[in-house]
Amino acid sequence: MQLYPWLVFVHLLGVVGFVAAHGVSMWTAFAIRRARDRDVLIALLGLSKRAVGHTYAGLLLLAIGGLGAAWVSDQLLATWVV
Repeated sequence: MQLYPWLVFVHLLGVVGFVAAHGVSMWTAFAIRRARDRDVLIALLGLSKRAVGHTYAGLLLLAIGGLGAAWVSDQLLATWVV
């Protein structure tokens, strides 16, 4: 079984997770500007706080998958990773 396709899959999963969680955090930043109710603001800030944690988890998956795939394919120190 080859490890490279799985590491690329983890990398792409990290990209999707990072972008999705970052999008949620950005959406809450704009939604907070329109919110006037204190309870809604607290809920939006809680959502943003959870999304930031998922953003870092996605970034970690992205880095592990990308660096692992480059390591396994002996392209870690290459000028251009193919």
